[in-house]
Amino acid sequence: MAENNCVPPTDMFASASSLPKALVDKNGLPYKSTKSSTTKYLMKRYKDSPIISSHLPWFPTSVILEGMFMIQSAPLPTNENMKEYANMLFIRYVKFHYTSNAIDVHVFFDNPGGLPESPKEIEQGRRDAATLTEQHQCLATIASSTAVPKNWRLFLGCRTCKAKLTSYLAEEFLQVAPGYMRNSDQEFFSNQKGRVYSVNQHNELLQRPSYFTNMDEADMRIWLHCMHGSGQRVLIFSPDTDVYHIGLVVAQHIPHKSIVIQLSKSLVDSASFLDLNALLQALQGDPDLCNLPPPLRPQALQSLYVCTGCDYISFFAGIGKCTFLSTFFQYASFIASGSDPPGSIGQISLNHSDLSLYSFMRLVGCAYFRSHTSAFEHTSPVSLYHSLSSTTLFDTHKQWLALIRKAVWLRADKESQNVPTAEALRLHWYRCLWVLGIWHSATENEFELPRKSYNL
Repeated sequence: MAENNCVPPTDMFASASSLPKALVDKNGLPYKSTKSSTTKYLMKRYKDSPIISSHLPWFPTSVILEGMFMIQSAPLPTNENMKEYANMLFIRYVKFHYTSNAIDVHVFFDNPGGLPESPKEIEQGRRDAATLTEQHQCLATIASSTAVPKNWRLFLGCRTCKAKLTSYLAEEFLQVAPGYMRNSDQEFFSNQKGRVYSVNQHNELLQRPSYFTNMDEADMRIWLHCMHGSGQRVLIFSPDTDVYHIGLVVAQHIPHKSIVIQLSKSLVDSASFLDLNALLQALQGDPDLCNLPPPLRPQALQSLYVCTGCDYISFFAGIGKCTFLSTFFQYASFIASGSDPPGSIGQISLNHSDLSLYSFMRLVGCAYFRSHTSAFEHTSPVSLYHSLSSTTLFDTHKQWLALIRKAVWLRADKESQNVPTAEALRLHWYRCLWVLGIWHSATENEFELPRKSYNL
């Protein structure tokens, strides 16, 4: 599905380390905030055509469980060893789906080391350096007889121990799964170091090359499993909001499947399910997006989610995702229609990288203008933009942003709350294109990170 021109050949790792950073705090780290506010905003916006429900609309035929969330469940007091812990997890998260006649159930984990350089490992290194305070004795091996650690949080905080745990669980699940199956059509899938295995009721273990991938993150691997799974009604368990935003674009390539994502960590109380097909339909029927070509709408929302802050991209200090979302829908034609002015955050190929940058600059400028309306003589950011005249599109956008920045500066308590410079936004946007390019490769078996050749 991914095309080479979806990923600009930029040195994004360099921009994440040695080069000047686009948006950072005083310690040189990206700003962090909450991603879940996006879901709350969309749920409220589309309340008349619900995208969120407290119950499943059907029993799924394919179930995909992100194991990295499963292991956040601490062992029960009665779990003395890892085998008992593994059985507890399987009964809690998997057993029910076989009794409900799911055809295939997939449980898989992160694959550390799948890529020679991992953006996830960069972020983990930052977090570990900031949070590692307690001493932890790393386990040499993890087997069925290994005693359950007393401090589960500290144990999971060790990357080495977590990797050994997930490797053990994947193998153990493949062994216990046949005992819970009700018929010979049912299968269980799990991964080991980039390879995926399935087992059926007869204990027949098979390699499944169509699911092989070097992607290291489970939230990316989900969509490869979704595409190749045999069931047409797919339930995905992952509270990470990144997952359904990745799926906004991927799901368009598998329209024959109904996809629901369980966002709540609870299996019973306060359950929350997002209907991805309903969200895509809501976007196509949204009157505020009528001037955006239909194919651009899901991509524009995905791009907006990434550029306003995600795992590898800084948030904006003082302006949250809901403000950016409401700004986008209010000024969607101006920001992202792609015609007047040119460029759209829904066009992310290398051929459109400059034009998409201008669209991103308009999104940011509109958000700050909207937050400080009384500071301007113009009634809208659109009229301010059209009052300017420059020789190039970039100069027009740069001049427009400078005027907004000057007005906001008089009200901002500190520099971090002001509009970022045009150069900072350019750096930020190219980092976003890098993430979006990776997301577009979610259904690829072999993925290569962007090469380090672009001079930022």
